[in-house]
Amino acid sequence: MRAQLLHLTGRLRGRTIAYDAPNVLVGTDPDAAVRYGRSTGVSPRHAEIAFVEEGCAFYLKPIGGRVFVNRNEVEECILEEGDLVEFGIDGPRVRFRIQVDPGRVCKPVRTMLRDARDVGRNSGAFAFTRSMSSDLLTHATWKLKVGVPLFVLVMLAIVFAAGWFGGGGQNGAYSEEIDRLRAQVLQLSRMQEVSQEQVVSLRGELAKSAEALDELRAQDAAVAKVYDVYTRAICLLHGRYGFRMPTGSDYVTDVDGTRLEIEYTGSGFRADKDGDVVTNRHVVCPWEYDEEAKSMMRSGFKPVMFRMTASFPGHEPVEVDTSLVRLRSDSLDVAVVNVVLEGIPVVELSEEDPTSLRGSQVLVVGYPAGVNALLAKADRMTVRSVIAGGPTLTQVIERLASHGAISPLVTAGRLGDVQAERLVYDAVTTSGGSGGPVFSRSGKVIAVNFAIMKEFAGSNFGVPVRYVRELLD
Repeated sequence: MRAQLLHLTGRLRGRTIAYDAPNVLVGTDPDAAVRYGRSTGVSPRHAEIAFVEEGCAFYLKPIGGRVFVNRNEVEECILEEGDLVEFGIDGPRVRFRIQVDPGRVCKPVRTMLRDARDVGRNSGAFAFTRSMSSDLLTHATWKLKVGVPLFVLVMLAIVFAAGWFGGGGQNGAYSEEIDRLRAQVLQLSRMQEVSQEQVVSLRGELAKSAEALDELRAQDAAVAKVYDVYTRAICLLHGRYGFRMPTGSDYVTDVDGTRLEIEYTGSGFRADKDGDVVTNRHVVCPWEYDEEAKSMMRSGFKPVMFRMTASFPGHEPVEVDTSLVRLRSDSLDVAVVNVVLEGIPVVELSEEDPTSLRGSQVLVVGYPAGVNALLAKADRMTVRSVIAGGPTLTQVIERLASHGAISPLVTAGRLGDVQAERLVYDAVTTSGGSGGPVFSRSGKVIAVNFAIMKEFAGSNFGVPVRYVRELLD
């Protein structure tokens, strides 16, 4: 067995490399098997991936640097097939794979089960048995080989009881899509978990940004109005959606039988006195922009928005009627929802020609990094109270609102380029900031933030406000 890494970033990005040595050193040292440049922030001897034959598993252990697996920092862990590994904060990222050489004795039982299951789905129960038996006889240790007959019988019973190959073929046709969706939900839930490490890291970054903006705020009345008035018009949008089965009204469920739900956050802003809130199309229809979700829809699954809430500063979360969503007929990434709530100011939409603003200062307002950024700005007593109030994203947002800790983040930058359907600027933002307004120096909205260029922090994109005005009209 060999460790195999799909390099997602850095100079090796796009390459899948298998490493022959049982111990794979990651770092900048010349003897590192996975060697990065010093500018990447990786330590000389950053971490090690070691294969332990006794446990038939790969162990990842940090040595001189921090390591994150599926976005959670680890001290030592057993790597699973498909794990996302990051060496350092915003460091190089790889996808872990296991390469099993033909005839090799040690093959993890979970890998045998996965492979046999794939064979069985396509060729039936007897093919499942044959695949499992073959792996046990050729790849298993002697202890497992002794129990082959009993093991196969038990597995056959499990297979038929679970209905993997029964039910007229319908479950087999859909189970792969459901498994992929479950994996996606698991990854998203890990991303949304409130991490103390992330909060501490964000706290320092936000403090630096706040110092520069406080000085600007004191010098400019329009900027002060954005801070003092318009930030109260920017809401945190929180959505939960899932899928119905292609036939019938049943929802796709998780392995424990509960309804499978995907959660996410975005931003929006109130644009008129009637309560219309502008955001992105991908915030109100997230399944249209997700490859896994689109694959589900092609297989006949139907997306369902279970719940969406809007949380304005100083207010409790309120329900959003997603049946009243308004979308453009073209592909531009803007949408309008209606939020019934008193006491919310209305931002002013610019009528300026954006080409005349090229090179001028802009302010981007929203909720990048979601609840983690809100916790990073909150005092320590609030953070402890919020986290103790419940682990789900819904509970965290409700507790933040009850403590008055919902407030958007303001970042400043320059408008670099003006194109027909997008404005390009370098104000810092990230996931969760989608749907937030982009203000010009005059304090008027010139665009709706909709995308970031992940590989180049100097380019973020907004839909020009004239397209928003057309949708509001």
